[in-house]
This record gives sequence, structure tokens and C-alpha cells, in this order.
Amino acid sequence: VRQSITNEDCLRQIQKGELSVFTDNIIIETLEARVALDILRDRQEDLERIEKSIIELRDMFSNMALLVELQGEKLDNIEHHVNQSKDYVKEGATNTRKAKELRKSYRKSNLTCKRTVSLMLRHLTSPQTSRIGRGQSVNYPPAAPRLYRPKGAGRDRDGTTTKKRIIIIVIIVILLVLVGILLAVYLPPALAAKAVQPSSPTAAPTIT
Repeated sequence: VRQSITNEDCLRQIQKGELSVFTDNIIIETLEARVALDILRDRQEDLERIEKSIIELRDMFSNMALLVELQGEKLDNIEHHVNQSKDYVKEGATNTRKAKELRKSYRKSNLTCKRTVSLMLRHLTSPQTSRIGRGQSVNYPPAAPRLYRPKGAGRDRDGTTTKKRIIIIVIIVILLVLVGILLAVYLPPALAAKAVQPSSPTAAPTIT
């Protein structure tokens, strides 16, 4: 216990040589100061720990805010690509329908061409028809045997021989076949590529 003395007591103790009262007070004050210092150090450590926790919490919220911002940009990018994919799907369906219509039209044209060629060949190779007079077909007598065929026999009214006529027919058939092959090989791919080609030449950006 800390002792309190007056000035007179202090002088009396000094004269007697008893200094224990002063040393006891100094020791007590030193102990009290050490206790107060320890308490302050503990409080300082607690405050430092609280400050460190607050800094970590602030960093955590900052990182969370950054992640939320990045995820928001990615979500916006994904939404943009989804909308763009919908447009591409619609455009692809339209182009597919156009390609089917073009293919159907090509088949009809090819069939019409084949029928026309078949009718022309059937008409040209018919040995008993001729376009004279009023558009009526005239039947000619069969050709005489080769040994007894008179001069000029086997000729049509217009002076074209049967041999030349066959050669012309063969040439026409070859030309028509070549034209049909070229149309069958080159026309459908070109029409399909033109129909399926997207309107926007730029490619869709990738999702990061």
C-alpha cells in the first residue's frame, strides 16, 4: 500500500536515517507504471489486430467488387453473343429455305430441259415426218434397197441428206449434254453458296 507522509514526517525520517518509506513508495510507483504499461501494450496489440482485420476486410471487399465488375462484363458479353447467335440462326434458316427453293427450281429447269431435248430428238429422228405444206406430216414411201436405189433417193424435201441430219442431231445432243453437265456441276454449288452466305462478313467475337 502506498504511504502518504507530511513534510515534518519526511524531515524526521531523514534525521533518523530511515529511508524505507521513500523506497517503498518508489517501488510501488514503478510497479504501478509497469502494470499500466502492460495494459497499454495489450490494448495497442488489440488495436493493431483490429486494424489488420479491418485492412483485410477492406481488401476482401475490394477484390469482391472487382470480381463482380469482371463477371458483369462477361455476362454482358455472353448476352451479346446469345443475341447475335439468335440472329445467325434466323438468317441461317432463311438462307436454307432459299437454297431449297433454288434447288427445287433447278430440278424443274433440268427436267424441262431434258424433256425438251427428248422431244426434239424424238421429232428429229422420226423418219416419216416433215415440216412442209400446212404443218401436216407427210408419209414417204420406204427407201429402195441399196442396190436398186435411184439417184437422189433418201433425201428430204429441203435437200438435207439423212447422214448430215444424223450428224447434226448428234452434235446438238453432245452440246446439250455438255451444257447440262456444266449446269449440274457449277450452278447448284454457286447458288447454294450465294444463298447461305451471311450478310455480315465479320466473324463473331469469342467469349473471354
